[in-house]
Amino acid sequence: MRAARNSASSTRESAANAPVLRLVLAAGGGTSPNANDIVWALLIANNQVYLGGEFDHVSGLVRSNLAAVDLESGQVTDWDPNPDFSLRELLLANGVLYSGGVFLRMGGQTSRGIAAFSLSSVDQPTFETGSIVRLADGRVRFRLTAPGVTQATVQGSTDLAEWGNLQTVPLIGGSLEFTDDEAPNHPLRFYRFSVP
Repeated sequence: MRAARNSASSTRESAANAPVLRLVLAAGGGTSPNANDIVWALLIANNQVYLGGEFDHVSGLVRSNLAAVDLESGQVTDWDPNPDFSLRELLLANGVLYSGGVFLRMGGQTSRGIAAFSLSSVDQPTFETGSIVRLADGRVRFRLTAPGVTQATVQGSTDLAEWGNLQTVPLIGGSLEFTDDEAPNHPLRFYRFSVP
């Protein structure tokens, strides 16, 4: 692994701490992976070391510019978002990994220099489809399940193009029951939800 040329950020590797990834992985008992070009950013989260830079292989595996290495084993993980150009920054905030750099696509999506990846270990939230009912007064009620999540924001749309937040509600034991009091005002309404 070559040392980075810039050490303005605490997540960037510099000439003075070029072996930092090897030391971190050795402390975890793992082997040391090698990126075939510059690593500009390192970040440790969820028992993994995330690398961002200008490389196309890590330990012989194809990983373009962004990769994750298991902290204990030192093995490159299956995670491969494949940005089309280099990364310079990695930041972790509220369980989300933000990557910044000079790229236009990441994970098959247009990103234009910034992308975010949830590192949350919670299950994907789901609607309980059998719970969706229209009440006699026209309101709509349904249940949502999201284990490990404490709140969710329910959004509504009449055209699938423009979405508005209907309500942020707490989840008790990973589930909630939501009633849309505005549903009688909308002959057709679509729902989706987001979790932090």
